Amino acid sequence: AVLLPSPGGGPVVDARAVRGARLAGFLIQAASENPYTVGLRLSGSAIEVENVEITGAPSAGIEISGGDRSVLRLNDIHDNPGAGVRILEGSVPQLVQNAIRANGKSAAAPQPGVEIGPGSRPQLIENRIEDNNAAKGPQVLVLSATPDSQAPQASTPAPPKPEKAELIAEIARRNTFGAQPAAQAVRGPDPAPTLQPTKPVKPVKPGRRSSRSH
Repeated sequence: AVLLPSPGGGPVVDARAVRGARLAGFLIQAASENPYTVGLRLSGSAIEVENVEITGAPSAGIEISGGDRSVLRLNDIHDNPGAGVRILEGSVPQLVQNAIRANGKSAAAPQPGVEIGPGSRPQLIENRIEDNNAAKGPQVLVLSATPDSQAPQASTPAPPKPEKAELIAEIARRNTFGAQPAAQAVRGPDPAPTLQPTKPVKPVKPGRRSSRSH
């Protein structure tokens, strides 16, 4: 069955505080007459999402928030202009054996296959996460409790916090990323460039002309 967006541009499926339900076997796709931002939104729920295909979402194929505890298994999240899966607000979902591919491929605004916001601690197990983020950025982007853009900048980037480093290592170990090495595929955001103070330029003294005549 195909689920198309309704007028208004909201998520095609919006599950808020839903428990014990199951969503399976659907195709969620964009429609030119009724564009939408998110294919599936899960907020504060604990449901099962299985064998669902999501494509064409400009913001995110799946957005998970509000401490959500849903289980997503065997889904195909692909060719969304936005992120494949965005996990926010302390959510702890399980993503198992999903294909998350070819999302966020706009060169102007690349997005990762999975974005994990501060405070969230998902489990990612045996997922195939590849060819996202314009095929060159991280496939999984793990944001820290304090955004790196707001953290004090040093001449060399600080190592990840222990809980963040543990999550990065776990995701890298338990999932595959196509041809991209795991160390490049799963990481935090790039640190902001450090501005070095400029040294004043000494004025150049004009050279003396020779007084000797030829």
